Amino acid sequence: MIPAWNADKFLARTIESVLDSDLPEGSQVEVVDDCSTDATPDIVQRFASAGVRYFRHSTQQGAPANFNACLQRSQGELVHLLHADDQIVAGFYTAAESALTQSEAIAAVCRTQYFDEAGQPMKVTRTETPTGIWRDAVQVLGVSNRVRPPGIAVRRSAYEDVGGFREDLPHAADWEMWMRLARHGPIWFEDRILARYRVHEDQDTASKVMDARNIAERVEALEMIAADLPGSSSLVRKGLLYTAVFASRSSWDLAKRRSWAASAAQLKAAAWTGLAGATGLTSLARRVGA
Repeated sequence: MIPAWNADKFLARTIESVLDSDLPEGSQVEVVDDCSTDATPDIVQRFASAGVRYFRHSTQQGAPANFNACLQRSQGELVHLLHADDQIVAGFYTAAESALTQSEAIAAVCRTQYFDEAGQPMKVTRTETPTGIWRDAVQVLGVSNRVRPPGIAVRRSAYEDVGGFREDLPHAADWEMWMRLARHGPIWFEDRILARYRVHEDQDTASKVMDARNIAERVEALEMIAADLPGSSSLVRKGLLYTAVFASRSSWDLAKRRSWAASAAQLKAAAWTGLAGATGLTSLARRVGA
């Protein structure tokens, strides 16, 4: 399922990565368009003969609501949400199907390569555990989001059990969902790079970096994620300290690009979240974005 909104620069290559992969014969491939104003419909039409379907909302839903629409429209037992600017690597579907049919896992996660707007490779996500059940997924995800959206496939029954994406967390809805899944059942980790996550200035996350809304939502998500966990206070503090490091790195990267206002916003967010984590006064973190 490919949620899309004004991603015509990347959509064709995203679809091609699926059709050129090891996708099982007869699988559903559908673009769910959140009222794009670009050439998205025309691009999908080019792949109609390959069986790619197209659905367009009558009114714009927003990203998390569109993810939920994808889940509702999906028909397979194994569900993969592939954002319209990301890609998968051949081997992804075979690995996911094997993990989810031969183990008790409810979701399968792989390592993911970041790549830029021009397609050039950047960093890759870390090895969390050797290939197999990710035993400490709850503890790791309680501190930071280690799962990139193109790198996870989930049993339909698990999505049905835990419910949809939270629509009040536009930036952190995926992280909160992965944590809900990890608390619900075992997660499989595939220690191979089988997905690609594109970084570019047009993505929703990029706009939120400019005024540190991305950090404010991380703080909100941290509190939601840890609310019912044993030792939640310690987990939130660790998460806030990690968030401070993340915001500091973002500030430095933005400064190197001479994006001074955004750099300052991230630095301010780093200061508040770091202070909150160090002192245990988590209420200070709510000053992020204020």
